[in-house]
Amino acid sequence: MEDRYVTIDDGTTLHYVVGGHGESTIVFVHGWCSNATHFEAQLMAFSSTHRVLAIDRRGHGTSDAPEHGYNAQRHANDLAAVFDHEQIASAAIVGHAGGCPSVLQFATDAPERCEALVLLDTRISPKSDLRGSESDSPLAQMVTSIDDDATFERIYRGFISDRHPELVDSVVAAAMRVPRRVAQEDLASIAIDTVSLARSVDCPVLWLTAEPADEALLGSILREVQFEVVSDSGHFVQLEVPDQVNAAIASFLNKDSVNPVRDNQR
Repeated sequence: MEDRYVTIDDGTTLHYVVGGHGESTIVFVHGWCSNATHFEAQLMAFSSTHRVLAIDRRGHGTSDAPEHGYNAQRHANDLAAVFDHEQIASAAIVGHAGGCPSVLQFATDAPERCEALVLLDTRISPKSDLRGSESDSPLAQMVTSIDDDATFERIYRGFISDRHPELVDSVVAAAMRVPRRVAQEDLASIAIDTVSLARSVDCPVLWLTAEPADEALLGSILREVQFEVVSDSGHFVQLEVPDQVNAAIASFLNKDSVNPVRDNQR
């Protein structure tokens, strides 16, 4: 994998890794307080058949952490800038958890650039007002509570299943390196109306989770969706059970309903 950087319109420099070869591209977008390295198993698995790219969203990994821009629209614009820089016309996009609002925003803004979406252990919900009547919601309480290091670490440790204790320290250490103001703003940003964004998605979607999803509800929102549940995993499915996740992604992208092979190379 090759490390690359691009400086975008607001002066922020974004880091991403790119590699592999093939007629199709898969782009990976990490979640809250995560980074591109958490897709290493997927990058390696698909690099023999696809061009692969994983981005460090602003404020995460080795990308810049400017004072502002931690919302789905700005993250989607950042992703578009990387697409432009790499001359990617379209791709399948894999998003994890808190990275998915920006993936949905990107798919809404530029449907022609999205061949398929794979959404890993995320949620969609109506907009929440974290400063108003819903300020005592679990999400609002979490945004406030992570100002304390011990609380932040305790919350993040809970994202990894007890079945995979070997992953906990490295995942938590990466999260703790994210500036706390970034962590709070980025977490608060998921309170947007992702239901409306999801309704606008017109490409096939794989909804992959560690626990069974509400298929009836999601099926009424997403136009073309299939579901996959992995076993023996916590929230970080791509790290905890990479073989299951990779197999599900490969099967999904190989279905007749998904055609990720387009002229998106340089």
